[in-house]
Amino acid sequence: MIRGCLCVFLCLSLHNSCHRPPLMIRSTMAQGIPPGQSSKSDKVDPYRIGSRFISKQARIFPQALKEIQGGRKSSHWMWYIIPTPPYAPGGVERGSGTNREWALRDLPPNDLKGNDAARAFLYYPEEGGVNLRKNYYEIITAVGDQLEQGNDPVSLMGYLDDPKLRSSVRLFEFVTREDAEMEDVHAACLRVLTLLKEDVMPPAASKSKAAPAGKVVEGKEEEQGTEEALEKEAGATVDGGVSSALAEKMEELRVEAGRKGKEL
Repeated sequence: MIRGCLCVFLCLSLHNSCHRPPLMIRSTMAQGIPPGQSSKSDKVDPYRIGSRFISKQARIFPQALKEIQGGRKSSHWMWYIIPTPPYAPGGVERGSGTNREWALRDLPPNDLKGNDAARAFLYYPEEGGVNLRKNYYEIITAVGDQLEQGNDPVSLMGYLDDPKLRSSVRLFEFVTREDAEMEDVHAACLRVLTLLKEDVMPPAASKSKAAPAGKVVEGKEEEQGTEEALEKEAGATVDGGVSSALAEKMEELRVEAGRKGKEL
């Protein structure tokens, strides 16, 4: 009798297991997601904006903003709050492991640039009460306020994060230049770049993005109005929006940081 019951139980268990999808597939089906896809698939968020920045900013942004408004960055949050493109002077990536993980990086073959990723960052939908565009605008505005009051950028950000600030603001100024929906972000970035005495492309040059080849802009030829020509005109390299002067400064700081055992 017992042996017969065990046989029936085993047969029923085998039948059910053969007609039920694996646990992972059952989980995604319960969420209304087709098998083989995830709720945050690469197609939805190819630059991993949400998975990298949302939870960090939810915890850290209020403190970061408070520090800047107080006149001095005193804790570690730069990568998550004021992100940068990959640090790749001369087309060779040289950033630390942390820098590489958090950089705003475009998809291959443009993975040493950050233009598309920066746009995705600004347009990422609000999630969990975190609005990345709003947060970036607020903290860059706060940086501008401090600089306008005479606070030295190195005293404000620290000698390691001063070049990151410049790189980030240059990137976001560039990608918002022709975007009417991002005028406030562009104005905030332009203000900071001006206060930092960074070279900025004249307005006439930025508006000639689609200009025909050979058009002269401020005494220099624009090469078919391409994005690369605009970056060159703005004093940035095509591998991440870092000007040659800024790259040299970052390299000097990297050498100094290496002596002190810190990451840049």
